[in-house]
Order: sequence, then structure tokens, then C-alpha cells
Amino acid sequence: MQVFKKGLVTALLAMAMVPTFAGNHHIALNNILMGGYFDGKWLPTASLQGPTWLWGGEDATVFYPDGKRVEGVACAIDRDHPDEEGLAVSDDEPDAPVFSVQLPSYRSVSYPSHTLVVTWTEGNLMPRAVQSLPPDNVQYKALVADFLAGRGLPYKQVVLTKLLKVDLDGNDADEVIITGHAAGGKVPFAMLRQIQQGNVATTMLAEPSDGKVTDLFTADLNGDGRMEIALATQSKTQIHQMVYTVNQGNTDRVIRNSWPLHRQ
Repeated sequence: MQVFKKGLVTALLAMAMVPTFAGNHHIALNNILMGGYFDGKWLPTASLQGPTWLWGGEDATVFYPDGKRVEGVACAIDRDHPDEEGLAVSDDEPDAPVFSVQLPSYRSVSYPSHTLVVTWTEGNLMPRAVQSLPPDNVQYKALVADFLAGRGLPYKQVVLTKLLKVDLDGNDADEVIITGHAAGGKVPFAMLRQIQQGNVATTMLAEPSDGKVTDLFTADLNGDGRMEIALATQSKTQIHQMVYTVNQGNTDRVIRNSWPLHRQ
């Protein structure tokens, strides 16, 4: 497979020149490279280099907010020219869809598109179904209001934007992921409710200071059979990207990036 790119994008490389290793998975959230899982370790973008960098031409799967998934090829685009189009062409699959992934510098990023791109297509990215519950659920609104009040945020009126129910770690017990904000857009949040040692526990995934939640996906991002949580938030000045692992009641943030927002 050979890769070609047009415009002001990263250098041309043949796929034969791109080092590949079993267990390597890039992750791009809202088309911005956020890191990945490499040889048993989670790495943020700043730690990627050499064989772990996204060179372009990698097989990839893209997730859309409506649940649609499409397989194709990843294309690395220089962040200094986000308006330029990248093109990856495969000799074997010349009509394969191309997913543009912006390579961020440490200065700023452009407004994103709301997708999750994973350069791993060999296994089951969605081992268990995700159920979307009605966000006007009165019970969960009350639970969230009580939780926020316990953190010194006494907002009685809570608006839920997403309410997802899924068995993330495959232990036959569903977790619930909740995003939303208080009335008027105040106190944006993302939280996870799960069973810990027989009791229901709530973990904040995104704090109000992170800004509003713009993207939320669940998928098996590293091939271990457990589904991770990938989310993005946006404040007035920054975009934040996070990945969480969930295993038997334990929730760990394994990736966090913060990029200054470049307003176009």
C-alpha cells in the first residue's frame, strides 16, 4: 500500500516505510490525534514518536455520533494548515474512505469534527451494545442534582444531554455514563455510575472547569475486551481530550490532552 498526500500536509511515505507492531492503536478524537495504546502502554500525543507516530495510511475505523462505523484509511494532516485536504490512496483498495487526522502542535488546534478514529480493525471494537436512555429521565436528574449538591454545587435544575448504559468491563453489570449541565449551561459535567464492592459509586469524568462535553464514545480501544470511555470537552480557550479505563469498579484516566483553541 502506498500513501499520497496533497496540499501542505506531512511528508509522503510508503507504507513499507511505516513501522507497525502488534498491539499498536492510535486514537483520534474530533479528528485530533490524542495518543493511543502501544505495546501495553497508554500514551498521550506528546509521548508519540518514531514507530508510534501516526504517519498516514494506517487502516482505521471511524465512529460517528449516531453510532455509524466505517472502515478506511487514516491520513495525517499538518495542524498548521487545517484547511488543506489530505489524501491517502491504497493500491489494494483505491476507493477506501479516508479519515483525516490533524497532528496537533503544542500551540493551538482548529475547531474539530465530532468523530472517533481508531487505527485498529482486527478485533471487535464494540464487544457489547450501548443503550441510549432518554435524557429527560427524572430519576437520573435527581441523582445528579444530589451528587452535585454534595460537591458544593446546589443546582436543583439539571439538564442531561447524554445517558448511556453499557457493560464496559464485561462483568455482567452495566455502568451508566451521564453528561449534562445545570440550568443555563452552568456547571457542565460528565460522570460515571458503577457498582463498587456492592455499592453504587459515582466518578466525575469531566469537571465543570473543563467546559462543556462535546464528544463521548465508548469502544474497545486496545483490544483487551473491555470498553474504554473517550470524551472531549471545550472551554472558551481550550479543548481537552480524555480516555478512561473501567475494570471491576476501578476507573482510571489513562490519557489527558489539553490544546489551546485556535478560533478561525
